[in-house]
Amino acid sequence: MRNYKKKIAAAAAGTLLLVTVAYAATAGSKDDPLVTLSYLNNVFAPKLESSAKDAATAQKNQMTQQMNNSLADWERRVNEQLANGGQGSAVFSTLTLSKGQSLVCGVGTEVLLRSGGMTCTGSDANGLTDTTAGATLAGGKGLTANHLYMVSGGSRTLSATANGTVVLVRGSYSVK
Repeated sequence: MRNYKKKIAAAAAGTLLLVTVAYAATAGSKDDPLVTLSYLNNVFAPKLESSAKDAATAQKNQMTQQMNNSLADWERRVNEQLANGGQGSAVFSTLTLSKGQSLVCGVGTEVLLRSGGMTCTGSDANGLTDTTAGATLAGGKGLTANHLYMVSGGSRTLSATANGTVVLVRGSYSVK
């Protein structure tokens, strides 16, 4: 009987060893949910990196296209204004006006009075914003030196009240 128990124990140990070897041979396969470090390093990480690069490239291309479309639209609008007899600049231009000359500014144009005097003509209180003071300038009122003004509603006419009036202008404008 003792030999019989030894044989059963040996057979059980052998079977357990075979099952363990068979299980270990399939570890890391797609049927086995165990993830190995080599799988992470050699398969998963490169796929993740490639996917992230593709997404970043697609986003960059989309943003580049949007920027190009915006620039083309801005250039088209500036060219239309220039074709209609106006002038324009994406940077500040320095103008010196004589008393009585007028500066007609399009929407979005910025004006900074450096010296001399200038008034906003018209009775409309809206449309010329003193961005320095955070207020609107009523028609007929004078501009304050070294304050930045923005035309925010329709075109606005600004008249020089002194000879040698110096203004910085950025945007679309014409001098009359």
